[in-house]
Amino acid sequence: MSDLSGHQGTWTFGADALHIDYADRWRVHRLLRLLRRCTVPYAVVAGVDFQPDAGRKRWRLAVRLADGADPFGASVPGAEEKGDPFELTGPSESVLTAEYQADQLRVLAEGAQTTGAAPEPAEVARSLVPAPPFKAYCDGGEAVFDGAEVRLHWKRPRGRDEQRRGGRVLPLDRLLRVEWVPADQGGWAGIRFTVAGEPSSGGSIRKDPAALGSQDGREQARLRLLAAVVNAHLPAAAGAGAAAGDREGGAPEQAEASAPDAGPRSEPEEISRRIRELAALRDDGLVTEEEFAAKKAELLRRL
Repeated sequence: MSDLSGHQGTWTFGADALHIDYADRWRVHRLLRLLRRCTVPYAVVAGVDFQPDAGRKRWRLAVRLADGADPFGASVPGAEEKGDPFELTGPSESVLTAEYQADQLRVLAEGAQTTGAAPEPAEVARSLVPAPPFKAYCDGGEAVFDGAEVRLHWKRPRGRDEQRRGGRVLPLDRLLRVEWVPADQGGWAGIRFTVAGEPSSGGSIRKDPAALGSQDGREQARLRLLAAVVNAHLPAAAGAGAAAGDREGGAPEQAEASAPDAGPRSEPEEISRRIRELAALRDDGLVTEEEFAAKKAELLRRL
């Protein structure tokens, strides 16, 4: 293995995958510090971009993932946003090393795509984010995703916020996508859920009955990570819904029962990573002991 260090952390080039460890320091985007680490199989690297002079005496290396494999890009389609998990910048004195590693990354990606079976993009997307249950909270309310539905709850709704009273439950099979809404002039940023059959308001997220926002940078980072977690699980849900719709009068429970065998079994290292992340959420009081035990048992069954 070899590695490349930069402002956001360290990229380690393994035999089959790129391992990214994000640095835990204040100049690193809060989203990356929450994410901590991710592993990108070379087989889903669709492009490598290297800029030896990206301004401010630094270089920039970025990878683009295959369609369906990047849950973060799905949250901010067509827009550049700080905190790209697949971007690394570094000082000009290490530009030659970075350029060499960028070339090697291209070779590794091309080799992986011509030998062996490529991993399912949806499975890769789910491996890049924390496993459910995942909660995001802010001064205005909270959102909890348990793998099957999102529960929204807002604090102190009043006046024109009447639609928010009592909260909302959004089943995964009704969600089309979760969109990151950049900060407005007042510093409000957050996430908006696009629900099948419901027109998007396109207005302020502060009063949208399908959105949750905050002015706090830490809360915004967790909301953005929640958007990626939900988006990572949408393709499987959409596929299951389409399959059920194609079988009029069929038994949807049969499709649900066969879903766990539809993809490859998870690697022990990935299962261990997800359990550690889940334990951290439990220790922070974001999931209960019962939720932790149930999800841990589910993850262990994948081995």
